[in-house]
Amino acid sequence: MRLAIIGRTEFLYNTALLLKDKYKISVVITSKAAPEYKKTEKDFEQLAKDLNIPFFTSLKDQALINFLKEEKVDLGISINWPTIIKQDFIDLFRLGILNAHMGDLPKYRGNAVVAWAILNGEEKVVLSIHFMEGDKLDCGRIIYQSTFFLNNNIYIGDVYKWAEQEIPFAFMRSIEILKNNPNYVLKYVDENDEMGFRCYPLRPEDFKIDWTKDAEYIHRLIRANSKPYSGAFSFIDGKDKIIIWKAELYYDNEKYFTISGQISKIQEDYFIVITGKGKLKITEWESNQKIKSIRQRLT
Repeated sequence: MRLAIIGRTEFLYNTALLLKDKYKISVVITSKAAPEYKKTEKDFEQLAKDLNIPFFTSLKDQALINFLKEEKVDLGISINWPTIIKQDFIDLFRLGILNAHMGDLPKYRGNAVVAWAILNGEEKVVLSIHFMEGDKLDCGRIIYQSTFFLNNNIYIGDVYKWAEQEIPFAFMRSIEILKNNPNYVLKYVDENDEMGFRCYPLRPEDFKIDWTKDAEYIHRLIRANSKPYSGAFSFIDGKDKIIIWKAELYYDNEKYFTISGQISKIQEDYFIVITGKGKLKITEWESNQKIKSIRQRLT
């Protein structure tokens, strides 16, 4: 089985390291890394050098297209290519291109699907290994799925730690399935499935905290953009930025009149904020300004 590595992230890099000992990797194709990625273009270029195989940074490179036509690669292994791949490129592979998608298909198609799952209060994140279909987004023949269950203690970084370990083995299992049955289908996902939602990108500014929202929603917002991302944020008295990395739902019997964002209690290793409904215990944060008085407020 001859493979092409197509895409970005440490997940794909680790997949290549696992697969190279059992299968022939014929080419590495990558693109510019996002700031939160642990592996960059240089890492993938070095991987190609170590394997003594060609390295490309564009699917439109004619030298790449010529190489794939001559080499007759069986299968593409893809994670996080920045654009939708066209069918004429997919057709350069005998079996097609397998993609790893961190969303429960068909419901979660598109971008930032783990963050959206946390924001929506889902009970799980599902990793889907599926065949790409040209000019279509996150649909096609699913070959393998595995599940990570969510709860109030799970942050987006925890999901990615699981994915970093799980994705390489999910690809390995998928390839083994296809070796035995190239036509295998766990289930098929159509682009127009009525159960499907298109998830659009999230930007750092989308995670500014609105303290008039209820504590449960704000808690999900914090969990959905914690490390390795930029963090949910607010401002202390409208001036100094504070990034909130971790929090807990906080319950007490206090009756109060207040404005949302009010700081109600301060301890050495945490402080309490009153939201539109309920309270949050902030346990990990970052700011140039100290939280030192209940006269302070987050806005």
